[in-house]
Amino acid sequence: MMQDRQTQEIKNTVVLFDGHNMLFRYFWGMPRTIISTRGDLIHGAYGFVAAVIQHLQKFMPARAIVCFDSEGPPERVSREHTYKQNRQWEYGSTPQENPFTQLRFIEDAMSLLRVKIVASPGVEADDLIATCTRLFRGTGTHIYIASTDQDLLQLVDEGVSIYLRRGKKEWLFSPSDVEAKYGVPASRLVAWRAMVGDASDNLPGVPGIGPTRATMLLQRYGSLPAIYENLSALTPQMAHALQEHRQRVDRNIDLIALRNRAPLERQLSLETVAERPILNFNVRQIFRLLGLF
Repeated sequence: MMQDRQTQEIKNTVVLFDGHNMLFRYFWGMPRTIISTRGDLIHGAYGFVAAVIQHLQKFMPARAIVCFDSEGPPERVSREHTYKQNRQWEYGSTPQENPFTQLRFIEDAMSLLRVKIVASPGVEADDLIATCTRLFRGTGTHIYIASTDQDLLQLVDEGVSIYLRRGKKEWLFSPSDVEAKYGVPASRLVAWRAMVGDASDNLPGVPGIGPTRATMLLQRYGSLPAIYENLSALTPQMAHALQEHRQRVDRNIDLIALRNRAPLERQLSLETVAERPILNFNVRQIFRLLGLF
């Protein structure tokens, strides 16, 4: 993990924003004293737009895309009712309760900045980002994904980096950074999380198989199938836990692995994302142009 690394401009870069992650972070994290001239509560949108502008000016991308979840439970909930059971899917109708009431301000601001927004019913933003990554990968484009969601680290390779910013601190994850953090390459993170579990998504792991043991097992055997083929070489306690919870591990893989086949080809045609984003606006200028300040 590289902290405070200065990124270099790379020609033909794309920045993919985890819109749902950002909307909720700023809706709950920004002061509610930010109100439009019409009396609208716009604090979440203001923080969101300011963050997008900071990223655009940092990476100077050829294209920028914001991926949003649709409102309501994602498709994975229909396959596993406990998935993200700790999340809230429905919100009140008032601006104080519902982050999505500020989405219209964000959409208008992104239009001014020439940043494309994509969404698909029932599809999570992570899967939209995975699909965008597939569509742009191998085109000579370097992809930066802006998110604090570490599930997206499974997408990292030589052409894909994760950029994470909290306050004044920033991290840029390359393949070597992911391996330094987890002890396994990004390609094995789904298997690692399947054993360890993911509390943020309400997915329990295998009892007794924490991060250290999961890393050790994957370093030694390379993959989950190989681990299960070698249960006899493990301690009886580990072998029993893995065998007893095999169904849980398989379910976790199904839920954690990102899907990159969302129907985005029409939304992401070259014509719709051909224009380079605007880099010379600040957030107050945008909100004045929208008649909000």
